[in-house]
Amino acid sequence: MQKNRPKIKLQKTTFNYLIEIATLAILVLAWVYVLLSYSELDSEIPVHFNASGEADRYGDKQSIFFLPLLGIVIFIGLFILNKYPHIFNYPTEITEENAERQYKNATNLIRILNLIIVLVFAFIIYKTVNARTENSETLGEWFLPAVTIIINIPGLYFLAKAFKKK
Repeated sequence: MQKNRPKIKLQKTTFNYLIEIATLAILVLAWVYVLLSYSELDSEIPVHFNASGEADRYGDKQSIFFLPLLGIVIFIGLFILNKYPHIFNYPTEITEENAERQYKNATNLIRILNLIIVLVFAFIIYKTVNARTENSETLGEWFLPAVTIIINIPGLYFLAKAFKKK
C-alpha cells in the first residue's frame, strides 16, 4: 500500500445510489422472506451444499438466519470499506492525476460485488427455504460455475478499465 495516496471524497452518482439501494432492498427482502417462512421450515434444513450444488449437511432450522446475518456483515463491511479507496490495491500507480478515476472505478467494483454477493445469498436462502416444497435439496450443478463466472466478470471488467484509465 502506498502511503502518500491522495485522500479524495468521491461524489456518489445516481448509479452508485441505485446499486446501494438495490443491494439493501434485496437484503431486506431476504430477511423478510426468512422471517415469514421460518414457521413453515422443517426442523432440519440444508446448511451446506457440495460443488455439485447438492445438500450434503443439515442443521437446525435456526441456521437459516446465518446467511442473512452474514449478508448484513458483508454489506456493511464493503459499504464502509468503500469510503477508503486510498487503501485499496490497484494495478497501476495512484497519482494526483488519476486518483479520482481509479477510486471511482474501484468503488464501483466493490458496489457491484456487494450486490452480486447479496443476490447469491438471497438465491441460496430461497432454495433452502423451498427445499421441501420444491422437493429438491439442490442449488443445481450449474450454481458454482455460474457464481464463479458472475463474481469474476466485474473484476475483469473493472481491472481492464483501471489499466485503460491509467
